[in-house]
Amino acid sequence: MTIVDKTFTMRPVQLAYVVDDPESAARAWATQWGAGPFFLRRHIAVTDAVYFGVPTLFDHTSAYGQAGDMMIELFCQHNLDPTPVRDWPADRLHHIAYFAESLAAETARLAGLGIGVAMTAVAGQRFTFFDTATHLGHYLECYEPSPRLLGFYDMVRQSSVGWQGCDPVRMI
Repeated sequence: MTIVDKTFTMRPVQLAYVVDDPESAARAWATQWGAGPFFLRRHIAVTDAVYFGVPTLFDHTSAYGQAGDMMIELFCQHNLDPTPVRDWPADRLHHIAYFAESLAAETARLAGLGIGVAMTAVAGQRFTFFDTATHLGHYLECYEPSPRLLGFYDMVRQSSVGWQGCDPVRMI
């Protein structure tokens, strides 16, 4: 066997789980795992969603919190339109998120490995779910770094520093 490229460029920044109720799940994660605080955003505005080449709608609620060095996202889909989330089992890892300098270059790189795009959409900025569910047991989600998104990740991380468990779920 020949290893073509041993360079692992993906640095995970988030683990995301589909849950039935993000607020309840965030409270449980805070109590059981000490993760948090969580920032809850309901009915996140997503536009330009395309699932396996077909336009779709994606209405979801997410809770974002910190567990050590990793952001945790707990989310659910509200609508029944086809997405990579709709039929995913609850309480199971759905995706690992990471940043790439160029979504176009990352899409081409993964296509060269036989990994296609499951969904693209815009929620403040463009993101892509790569179809790695059969390869890895979950999807990969990729964003280009931006000041806004990096600032959000930093806010969640900084909020966890010295956090003592009070006010575990905060609306944003």
